[in-house]
Amino acid sequence: DQLMAGPSTIFDEGEGALVASNVSEEMVWYGPYATLAPGLYNATFLLRAQGARPTDELQLQITAGSGAEYLGTYTVHGYQLGSGWTPVTLTFYANSFLEGVEFRGYAINWSGTVELRSVDVLQVAPALPNPRDTYVMPWQLGRAQSAELTPYDAIEVSNASNVIAWYGPYITLQPGYYNVTFLISSSSSSPSNRAVLQVTSDYGKNYLATLGITGPYVGAGRWVEVSVPVYVGSAQEGVEFRCAVQDWNGSLYLSRILVTWEGWTPSNVSEVYPATQMWTTDESSYSEGMIVATNASGIIWYGPYATLYPGSYNVTFWIDGNMSPSSEVLLQVTSNYGNVVLAQRAVYGAEVHGWTPVTLQMDVNSTQQGVEFRGWGIGLEGTVELGKV
Repeated sequence: DQLMAGPSTIFDEGEGALVASNVSEEMVWYGPYATLAPGLYNATFLLRAQGARPTDELQLQITAGSGAEYLGTYTVHGYQLGSGWTPVTLTFYANSFLEGVEFRGYAINWSGTVELRSVDVLQVAPALPNPRDTYVMPWQLGRAQSAELTPYDAIEVSNASNVIAWYGPYITLQPGYYNVTFLISSSSSSPSNRAVLQVTSDYGKNYLATLGITGPYVGAGRWVEVSVPVYVGSAQEGVEFRCAVQDWNGSLYLSRILVTWEGWTPSNVSEVYPATQMWTTDESSYSEGMIVATNASGIIWYGPYATLYPGSYNVTFWIDGNMSPSSEVLLQVTSNYGNVVLAQRAVYGAEVHGWTPVTLQMDVNSTQQGVEFRGWGIGLEGTVELGKV
């Protein structure tokens, strides 16, 4: 009874519920224009439906500023509700004091009756340390047709190829250096599973940062945090956190995205890319966390399509193997998907004795996208192994 009823909605005093039947393209309830302090919240809608069709759609909306700001939307379908009361919990984050907060229900198309008994709002964690930090929840993101939202807490994309699995939520990033951390999981560690995490602005027109992932890197049945460093020189609007799937057998899941502001400029940045984050070719394979190639000719590993910002870098390849002394492996750092060579060096079998660090030094004068740490076999006799970069 603290919420406002839509034009076709009544308040059932006996049930203590808002009730609407056979409504389409209409706000069913809205309000109560609350004020929330910064923090992480669960909003639980207690819903019930009679006579709904599986394809019926009711959009739950959380807004602030009397509808001016959307904190997220989630669409409930008829097959998710029954004749008993069903809790639907949405997690959202407020990074500043919010006024005029509403917990809305908008009927896209609903047959039969839908009822709301309550909306319980619980703060589950305090605000993040910096006001520029934020959480992005799966239900706040757009999804490909092949992707689903598993009971309100993860995006699942299965057996997908050449698709943007998730995207959004079109926020603004102020200047500075950020870590964007994707919490992801997979049901399969297939070597052929490949995808690229992307941070874009201006609704996908500008790439701020990218980073590749593979099936062996993510693994199966565990959650992995993948951090993508992002530097923003000027305010960027329409920012999306996307996943471009090349091929993924089985299911790939996203649980949440954490965006943290690390300071004004990227300095003394150190990243470690395990071999499993590189991509193999017909000449190589993954083995016990490494990439291994024997008597290979041509490219034997590449990726992970990282982003490098201006600065001076040491790029160290950790190499092992059992090669003939004259065998050559050409190590390269490239950008723009191999079209620009930033640094390269040949390493010979005679130089490799156990795990051997081979370092390339380079200066980067402008932001480089699609950066790869490549290895080429040239007259390779024997076996070479890559541990990490």
